Amino acid sequence: MKLVTSFVTATALSISLNAFASKVEAQIEMLLNQQAKVQQQIDSLYDKDDLTDAEYTLLDQLELDSEALNDKLNNLEQQQDMENRGPAQRAFHEYAIQLGPDITPEQQKKLDMLAEKAKSEMRQQMQGNLNLLSQSAQGTEDQITLPVYPNSKIMVHLTQGGTFDYEGDGVTVNTLPSATFATADSPEEVLAFYQRKLSNYQFKQSTDDTVLLMESMSPGFDLLKDMEQYVSTQHIAISKIDGSIVGAPGANTRIEIAYKK
Repeated sequence: MKLVTSFVTATALSISLNAFASKVEAQIEMLLNQQAKVQQQIDSLYDKDDLTDAEYTLLDQLELDSEALNDKLNNLEQQQDMENRGPAQRAFHEYAIQLGPDITPEQQKKLDMLAEKAKSEMRQQMQGNLNLLSQSAQGTEDQITLPVYPNSKIMVHLTQGGTFDYEGDGVTVNTLPSATFATADSPEEVLAFYQRKLSNYQFKQSTDDTVLLMESMSPGFDLLKDMEQYVSTQHIAISKIDGSIVGAPGANTRIEIAYKK
């Protein structure tokens, strides 16, 4: 549940990092479009009751084309994955795939050492990305139409909103512009502030660590079941954190604000 209530931060991170997309991603998108067209032709042939010999031949060729496109996509996705890895992550991957089923103690020791280096490198990469997002968000607070909590630092700001495919079925929902803040104040202090400022908002205890204040809320609102309403409704999500948020040492509370322009 905590992962779901961190939707605003995760979405902003994903969208912002797309600015660093490689040429491989463009190739993947092109292949996906080709694959969709081929699949459409295949489906149209399967929908027919009787196929001519020429249509059977075409269907066989289209299925071969679809398999070839799948192979190319898999190769490009593996290439993209390797591009996104740093030297330590690549070293771990390359060593791991060389090992057989029976690993010696010496091999296990080296594997563990490489794994620790890879984890450290991944943490540094994530910290660098989050720092970039935080820097780009500074000075944009005046665009937010809901109250901003005093003594808080803006971490991420998605000023144009976006789209969200919660079910993973290709059906997207438009989301509101949103911003994430961190503060050293307690969740109780933050909640009291927003309950004063937004007294007409409805309260929902989402989890032990997260509370929601929403402009409107359907009866029996459930965050997991009503995600479409959540991302398209003005709201404040207040979450307790452990102070480990990058760029905000000592933070105790994360505040997510979704607002209308």
